[in-house]
Amino acid sequence: TAHYPQRKILRAAARNNTFASMFGQIIEPQIKVASRFNGDRAMCPTRRETLAPRIGQTVSGEKKTIVNVEGYTQTVTVERCDANAECFKGGTFSGQDNFECRTHYVNIGMVVYNKDGSIGIEHFPVAAGCYCS
Repeated sequence: TAHYPQRKILRAAARNNTFASMFGQIIEPQIKVASRFNGDRAMCPTRRETLAPRIGQTVSGEKKTIVNVEGYTQTVTVERCDANAECFKGGTFSGQDNFECRTHYVNIGMVVYNKDGSIGIEHFPVAAGCYCS
């Protein structure tokens, strides 16, 4: 992105190695819930994607700059439900209400670059799987 402060982040990260262990793969998605009535078919169709985010919205709704520069990367594998997908029923729940797939979110800590030039930790909601509702 055009306004991403890459040089400032590199300098700040080099000065502060407190968070060095947090770089790399942050989270892997949960194991998919499979139908107990029809083998290994997933209850909800999902899309999996690995990202290296540079900007994110914290759990408190604040927009933050995420540290993701050469030598200091954080990747997250997200798993989202297909929009408005119906839960697979396999005929088991015929006559029941329709259930929709919904994305399940977990909060993860990521290293961020603050406006004052410091490095810190913030928590972000990340799509980590699906559930039927």
